[in-house]
Amino acid sequence: MAYNELRIKEDLAEKICADLYQIHGNASLLPGEIDFNFKIKINGADGYILKISRPDAKVEELEFQQKLLQYLELSKETIRAPQVIKDKTGLAI
Repeated sequence: MAYNELRIKEDLAEKICADLYQIHGNASLLPGEIDFNFKIKINGADGYILKISRPDAKVEELEFQQKLLQYLELSKETIRAPQVIKDKTGLAI
């Protein structure tokens, strides 16, 4: 299946988030050039960003993005960026 034909709907994003991260909330689609990005809204919390990469994504690129976010999290600068959360098996990707 071609990537531009692949679609992930909000209800599937909510299920993936609940199954992999034990996070339950309402998903809304965010813009994305390559990946599927969702804002997961949770009552009384800031919420989360769920990024679902395309099936043929290069692992090296995903690892780079993850390490960049982790670097920003540890930085002493006040840069607001999403925090990497590991799934229920301990994987970050």
